[in-house]
Formats: sequence, C-alpha cells, structure tokens
Amino acid sequence: MTELNEAALERIVEFIREPQARLCCVSWAAHIWTSLQLEYRVQIRQLLHEQNPIMYHHCAVRSMGADFEECVAFQFEFHKDHYHLQWSRSFDAWSADNERQVGNWEVVGSNVKCISKAGPETKEGFVRFAPSGRDFELPVKNILMQQTTADDVAAPWEYGARGLQIPEVLQVSLKEDPAGHSNTAQADRDARFVEVDGELYQVASDIQKIYPEDQWERLMTCRVRFGLG
Repeated sequence: MTELNEAALERIVEFIREPQARLCCVSWAAHIWTSLQLEYRVQIRQLLHEQNPIMYHHCAVRSMGADFEECVAFQFEFHKDHYHLQWSRSFDAWSADNERQVGNWEVVGSNVKCISKAGPETKEGFVRFAPSGRDFELPVKNILMQQTTADDVAAPWEYGARGLQIPEVLQVSLKEDPAGHSNTAQADRDARFVEVDGELYQVASDIQKIYPEDQWERLMTCRVRFGLG
C-alpha cells in the first residue's frame, strides 16, 4: 500500500474535517461515512442526546427440560463515557448468580464493545463487581431497541458479559410442541443437570447409573473439559 507524505496527509485531514468539502465528491463522502463507522456512531449519539443514559434490558427464559428453566436478565445503562451493568441468572429458588459491572464502551463496526474496569469494594452480602478487563460486544441495533429477548437461543455476548468463553454450541431452549414432544431429541423427564464452568450440562446416563450423585459434577467436568463424550 502506498504511503502518503506529510503534506498529502495534512491536506486529506483538512478535507475530512471540513463538512462542506465532502459535498464535492459523493463517493469520497460515502467512503468517509463507512470508514469512520458514522452510521452507528450517529445513531447511538442521537439516542444519548435524547435520553442519557440509554437503558437497555435483555432477558430470557429457556427450558432445560423436565420443568427446569434458566432465567437470565441483563440491565445496561450506557452513559456518554461509561456503562453500568447488572445481570442475574437463576434456575430455581435455590440456585442463582448475579454480578455488577462498570466500564467503558465504544462503537466498533455494527457493535458496541464493552470493557469492564474494577468496581468499588463491596461489603459481604452485596452483589459483587466483575474484575477489570472483561470485554464483549453486543449489536448496536439491539441497544437502540432498548429491550430484547432470547428465549430460543442464548445471545453470544451473554457468555462474554459473564466472563465465559463463547461455546461452539450455544445454549438452546428445549421447548415442547403441541403434542408434548421436545423440539430436539426427546427430552428425558428424569434428566439431571450439573454446572460446569458456568454452563449447565445434562448428566450422562451411564454416570447416573454407576456413580453416586455427589460425584456427577466432578465426572461431567472431566468429560466436558477433555472432550470424553
């Protein structure tokens, strides 16, 4: 790629900075609009001008089979120079997790990239803050809608927001059809689940038959992490 000298760069920068100069060349104006990602930046800034902060709520209720449901909720506040997030995830009245986040955000392409930073110290019994350096991207179009759901398939960014790697296969809801059958393989009414690295996995039938319940999590962890089937 040809490198421009200082004089040429100075003239181009002046051309970009002057809005009226772009009117003389439609193709150049379009190139600048795309290169600087102005479409999504303008949309976000316009909404921020109308309401600061931008409130964005994302939630889902996903069936895990056998009357077992995953419930998640993410509540964002996008301020001009930072964001706040609080999320919660539960499976029943006795199993829940939640977290708060603070950090910076920027528009990257058609997404908003969030990078967490260290939050204030919290007292025991209060919702903890995420560590610094956690990053994830969510679509600008979703934020502009201000409320979205993902009951069928988990949104990829949900994993990053919770500090997890995006899995090769996203969490899918096991919904019942009118005949009472699962929309995937027949859902086992006696299915049992354990949590491995923040995700739920159904306990393999052979493990259920051979080993006591207090060993299921350890054995399933080995299978999931080392790909043993």
